[in-house]
Amino acid sequence: MKLIPTEVQFSDRFEELAEKIQEGGKLFLDILDDADHSEVKVTRLKEIEHEALTWQIRWTVSWT
Repeated sequence: MKLIPTEVQFSDRFEELAEKIQEGGKLFLDILDDADHSEVKVTRLKEIEHEALTWQIRWTVSWT
Protein backbone atom coordinates (compact mmCIF):
# COMPACT_ATOMS: atom_id res chain seq x y z
CA MET A 1 0.00 0.00 0.00
CA LYS A 2 1.38 3.38 -1.01
CA LEU A 3 0.92 6.30 1.34
CA ILE A 4 1.71 8.92 -1.31
CA PRO A 5 0.41 8.24 -4.81
CA THR A 6 3.01 8.70 -7.50
CA GLU A 7 0.56 9.59 -10.25
CA VAL A 8 1.00 12.98 -11.87
CA GLN A 9 -2.76 13.37 -11.78
CA PHE A 10 -2.68 13.23 -7.97
CA SER A 11 -0.05 15.97 -7.78
CA ASP A 12 -1.97 18.15 -10.22
CA ARG A 13 -5.22 17.73 -8.34
CA PHE A 14 -3.58 18.30 -4.99
CA GLU A 15 -2.10 21.54 -6.34
CA GLU A 16 -5.52 22.62 -7.63
CA LEU A 17 -7.00 22.05 -4.17
CA ALA A 18 -4.17 24.01 -2.56
CA GLU A 19 -4.88 26.90 -4.94
CA LYS A 20 -8.58 26.84 -3.96
CA ILE A 21 -7.65 26.90 -0.28
CA GLN A 22 -5.29 29.81 -0.86
CA GLU A 23 -7.90 31.70 -2.91
CA GLY A 24 -10.51 31.16 -0.21
CA GLY A 25 -8.14 32.24 2.54
CA LYS A 26 -7.21 35.45 0.77
CA LEU A 27 -10.85 36.25 0.11
CA PHE A 28 -11.76 35.53 3.74
CA LEU A 29 -9.08 37.96 4.93
CA ASP A 30 -10.36 40.53 2.45
CA ILE A 31 -13.87 40.13 3.87
CA LEU A 32 -12.54 40.69 7.39
CA ASP A 33 -10.51 43.74 6.34
CA ASP A 34 -13.20 45.45 4.27
CA ALA A 35 -16.90 44.93 4.81
CA ASP A 36 -17.83 46.73 1.57
CA HIS A 37 -19.40 44.40 -0.96
CA SER A 38 -19.11 41.59 1.57
CA GLU A 39 -22.28 39.89 0.27
CA VAL A 40 -20.68 39.40 -3.15
CA LYS A 41 -17.44 38.24 -1.52
CA VAL A 42 -19.24 35.79 0.77
CA THR A 43 -21.07 34.36 -2.23
CA ARG A 44 -17.74 33.84 -4.02
CA LEU A 45 -16.25 32.29 -0.86
CA LYS A 46 -19.12 29.78 -0.78
CA GLU A 47 -18.45 28.96 -4.45
CA ILE A 48 -14.78 28.34 -3.69
CA GLU A 49 -15.73 26.11 -0.77
CA HIS A 50 -18.11 24.14 -3.00
CA GLU A 51 -15.43 23.75 -5.68
CA ALA A 52 -12.94 22.46 -3.10
CA LEU A 53 -15.44 20.03 -1.58
CA THR A 54 -16.43 18.76 -5.01
CA TRP A 55 -12.76 18.12 -5.75
CA GLN A 56 -12.31 16.23 -2.48
CA ILE A 57 -15.34 14.05 -3.15
CA ARG A 58 -14.18 13.21 -6.68
CA TRP A 59 -10.70 12.39 -5.37
CA THR A 60 -12.05 10.20 -2.58
CA VAL A 61 -14.35 8.31 -4.94
CA SER A 62 -11.53 7.74 -7.41
CA TRP A 63 -9.43 6.09 -4.69
CA THR A 64 -12.11 3.69 -3.50
